[in-house]
Amino acid sequence: MRLKRLDIVGFKSFMDKTVVLFDDGITGIVGPNGCGKSNIVDAIRWVLGEQSAKHLRGGSMQDVIFNGSASRPPAGMAEVTLTFVNDHPDEVPARYRSFREIAVTRKLFRTGESEYLINRTPCRLMDITELFLGTGVGTKAYSIIEQGRIGVIVSAKPEDRRTLIEEAAGITRFKAKKRKAERKMEHTRTNLLRVGDLVTELKKRLDSLERQARKAERYKALKQELKEIEVHIAAHRFLEIAATRRALDRRLAALRAQEADLEGRTEALQQSIAQRRDRLSAEEARLAGLQERAAALEGEAKVCEERARGMMRERESLDARAKEAQEEMAALEARRRSLAEERARLEGAQVEIAELIEADRVALREQTEAQEAALQEIQRLDEEMEAERAGAMNAVRVLTEGRSHLAALERRLAEARSRREALATEAEALTTRLAQLASERRRLETKLTETRQLHLRLEEERRVQEETLARTTAELEETSAGLETARARLAERRSRLASLEEIQRRYEGYEAGVRAVMLGREALRAAHGGPAAAPQTGAEGGTGDTAEAAGQEPSPTEPAHALPRDLDPDAILGLVAEVLRAAPEAERALEAALGLRLQAVLVQDASTALRLAESLEASEAGRCTFLPLEGLRGEAARALEAVPDDADVLGPALAFVEVEAPRYEAVARHLLGNVVLVRDRAAASRLHAATSGLTFVALDGTVVEASGALTGGRLKDAGTGLLERRREIQELSAEVLVLARKAETLEATRERLAARVRKLQAGLKTLSRDAHSEQINLVSQEKEAHRLEDEIRRLEDERAQCQLEMEQLERLHRELEAEIARTQAAMEAAEREQATRQARLEALAETLAEAKASAEAVQDAVTHLRVKAAGDLERREALARELEKLGQTEGEIETRLRYLAGVVEGSGTSFERLDAQVEEDLQAAERLKAEAARLRTDLARGRETLNAALAAVKEDEAALAALREAHEACRSEAHGLAMEDRELALEARHLAEAVEERYAARLEDEVYRWHLAAPPTEADLDRLAALRAKVERMGEVNLTAISEFEALSERYRFLSEQKADLEASLDRLERAIVKINRTSQKRFVEAFEAVNERFQKIFPRLFNGGKAGLALTDPSNPLESGVEIFAQPPGKKLQSVNLLSGGEKALTAVSLLFAIFLVKPTPFCLLDEVDAPLDDNNVVRYNQIVQEMSLTSQFILITHNKLTMEIADTMYGVTMEEPGCSKLVSVRLSGEEADAERAPSEEAAVA
Repeated sequence: MRLKRLDIVGFKSFMDKTVVLFDDGITGIVGPNGCGKSNIVDAIRWVLGEQSAKHLRGGSMQDVIFNGSASRPPAGMAEVTLTFVNDHPDEVPARYRSFREIAVTRKLFRTGESEYLINRTPCRLMDITELFLGTGVGTKAYSIIEQGRIGVIVSAKPEDRRTLIEEAAGITRFKAKKRKAERKMEHTRTNLLRVGDLVTELKKRLDSLERQARKAERYKALKQELKEIEVHIAAHRFLEIAATRRALDRRLAALRAQEADLEGRTEALQQSIAQRRDRLSAEEARLAGLQERAAALEGEAKVCEERARGMMRERESLDARAKEAQEEMAALEARRRSLAEERARLEGAQVEIAELIEADRVALREQTEAQEAALQEIQRLDEEMEAERAGAMNAVRVLTEGRSHLAALERRLAEARSRREALATEAEALTTRLAQLASERRRLETKLTETRQLHLRLEEERRVQEETLARTTAELEETSAGLETARARLAERRSRLASLEEIQRRYEGYEAGVRAVMLGREALRAAHGGPAAAPQTGAEGGTGDTAEAAGQEPSPTEPAHALPRDLDPDAILGLVAEVLRAAPEAERALEAALGLRLQAVLVQDASTALRLAESLEASEAGRCTFLPLEGLRGEAARALEAVPDDADVLGPALAFVEVEAPRYEAVARHLLGNVVLVRDRAAASRLHAATSGLTFVALDGTVVEASGALTGGRLKDAGTGLLERRREIQELSAEVLVLARKAETLEATRERLAARVRKLQAGLKTLSRDAHSEQINLVSQEKEAHRLEDEIRRLEDERAQCQLEMEQLERLHRELEAEIARTQAAMEAAEREQATRQARLEALAETLAEAKASAEAVQDAVTHLRVKAAGDLERREALARELEKLGQTEGEIETRLRYLAGVVEGSGTSFERLDAQVEEDLQAAERLKAEAARLRTDLARGRETLNAALAAVKEDEAALAALREAHEACRSEAHGLAMEDRELALEARHLAEAVEERYAARLEDEVYRWHLAAPPTEADLDRLAALRAKVERMGEVNLTAISEFEALSERYRFLSEQKADLEASLDRLERAIVKINRTSQKRFVEAFEAVNERFQKIFPRLFNGGKAGLALTDPSNPLESGVEIFAQPPGKKLQSVNLLSGGEKALTAVSLLFAIFLVKPTPFCLLDEVDAPLDDNNVVRYNQIVQEMSLTSQFILITHNKLTMEIADTMYGVTMEEPGCSKLVSVRLSGEEADAERAPSEEAAVA
């Protein structure tokens, strides 16, 4: 690869986009100190993947982003792109060989986000590192030697110096692969350890599950035979019920027919009675009609008699009225004569009133004419007053406008005075400010001198700080190595602890019923909102999933058995294995003695145990033993009094057991109260023969029970290792705690050292920043001086402007005073005119008031005449109304007289008519009474006939009641038979549901299968009882053991294969590392010898004599050996390089660097002021070798040396025209132009 170009945007001092083009040969970069030359080196190192801000001369990675200047804001991101020409595709990874150019880009944003790109495609930092591995290009390779690092190559430790040889040998890629393989091996070993633990635990459980599965198979066979017999019995019982129901159906049908017959007869009789009742009701209605007719006739007879009596009274009344009419006629004649006299009087009064009304009309016309004249005079006076009032208002308007204008003029005058005073004050302030600025300029000149001195002092403090930082960093690295060792041991112990805790958390090794209950308890606690307690608590560290340890995805957690939701989870206290702790030497013996009882679940009381057992049976989740604490008996402990005094007796088992809490002591006594621990199985057998009622258990696990049963061999039951596993978890938890504390101590030490390093780095950064800040301050202060000069000139201009404005304000002041005088004169004239017109208005107002008073007097006279005329008119109208009323009264008297005359005349005719009507009414009353008597006789005969018919209807109703009783009895019997039929149907349904629930079979299908078989015999019933007894004697049976055994076998097989794969992978990794070591050693030795050979030739050439060489500190182990340098400059003895001068160290390092380049040239080499410590003679020799090597590699030289500038083919100058922002200027020197342009370009670059 060949370097083509470098693009920089927003990186450090390069705010604007800067492009550096690299041609073949030597490229020089020059410029004054602090202009940003080394920032180009930092940009190249940064884009190649440098992760240390310290190596980039910063405190944090954010410092590489342009931080702003006096005239520019900070940048939001930094971006650098380095482009290579891919002229040797075989040297790059295969995926980049097809590209003609390879562009590596790195971006960093102020938000902390960063991006890496290769050919504008996002990639990883690892991809960039792998791209340059083995090429000599990289952040730690020898292709970039920055300022001050050339001497570090010589003074570095031999172990650090070997990295240069490794890079030349091209084994850095192999070392990276080796580190990756070692990390993978460590991860594989951890997984292998965890998988091995799981396989061991699963193997123990598989043996137990296999026996449980065989037991479950036998249990299922017995249950199948039990099912056949029970289904046979149920089927025949079902057939008996069906036959009985058919007989009941026939009897029920007969009763239904009888019930229907009775119901028909009852309905016919009921209809007959209803019809007769209807006829009787009609007869009753006819008789009621007769009775009403008779009563009506009797009433009409009484009415005729009463009417006759009334007519007789009316005749007497007519006679009295005729006499009264004659008397009233005489009175009316007298009233008519008095009314005629009143009419004559009223007609005379009417003539007098007409004369008065005519006189009032003449007087009213005269007063109205006088009123109109007075109103015209008032209107004339109003018009005169309105004219005078308008003139007065105009004078007031002129006066008001004058006052307003006068106020405005006075306000402008006041403003002018105020502005003149403000300008005077401002001029005085400007004078004072000019004096202050002159003083500040003198102060700035003094401060410039102080800033220069402070910058020199900060540089010295930074050098001391760097030395302290180097010592602290070495101490930090040693502490970090110790911390990594402690963490590795801690990770190993935590891995083992996590595996055991995972097994404990899943309750692996326990029966399915036990797991169901314990997992169900955790589910209940979670549902109730309480904490779900883990079965066993470790000391520290999380526990990973089993499948993750095997390199697979974690398997889902086993679903918890659903316990009754109203069950208190705290009533389930835990497992026996969780509350008992055994001494280590007695663990195997006690596990053998307890067996499956270690898996017993402790509950609060018997009711809880019963509910849990019912729940397990209902869900077929397995079987489990429950120990209720309440009522738990430990009387067996009294048998220990009979323990013989024998040397082989170690003591009661209770002496080797501890409980988690005092309340569990009864559990220990119950389970181990009669157990004695002895040394071996022979002693157990011998002591059992000598005693009774005791169980002896040997240390090897042999158990001799009180009944004489002996159990021996190596226990592999489900309970095996539960106590041992629990103890191991506790021991591992304690060990992890100790290791964690040790790691914490080392971590604290490391953090303290790291904090000190950070503090030193921060101090160093602060010093660098302060030095840079002081330099910026110097420039800023000079700019401030220029600013002060500009400010002084500006203030003088402002003061002159103030004087000019004050003169203008003086002229304005005089003009305003003249205008005020004119306005005041106009206002005085307006005031005089207003006074004159006001006097006229007052005189007119008096005249108008007199006219209005005269008009009001005339108005009063007019009003009086109009009221008098209205009164006379009212009197005339009243007389007319009285005359009209008088005429009406006379008419009424005349009408009344004619009426009374008619009454007297008609009274005689009415007397005759009334006498005839009275006679007629009395005869009619007699006829009606006779008809009513006849109707009463017919009504009595009808009543007798109706009573006889009612008696017959009552007899029929009694017969209807008897039919209804017979019908009800028949229906009751049918209902009883129907109830019996329903009970039989219910029994049949219960039989079918029981068979379906217990055996998942339809009883109808089973009946079809068994209906031809013989009924169950006594032998079948006996066999049924025997089978039930066998099933009961089998005790707890884990029906899920078959499927669990299959699943666990599959998991055991899978994990075994995983273990084998991990072991094979580990073996492959070990072989790969051996191969890498062999290849790396071979290449390193070859490269070391080649570099040493070149170094021995280059050194005397650069030193003009002398000799030097390289040596391995440990030749027996080239892969870990350091590289020591031995140098003997001309005229000096062979000595350590640490005793050389600064220039000799630099030249020795350059010799080694050039030797490496001759062995392994890199695409480019960047040397940052490497020639600074060299004198002119050494620089000439240095330049000659650089020119020779530039034929094969590109060289980028950052220098201040003119001799070095002369050999450059392309020259870039870095300047800071704008403070804080670097700018690049390029000059290409080649052939004849080089001689003509070299001198001016060098001077420009130096300038």
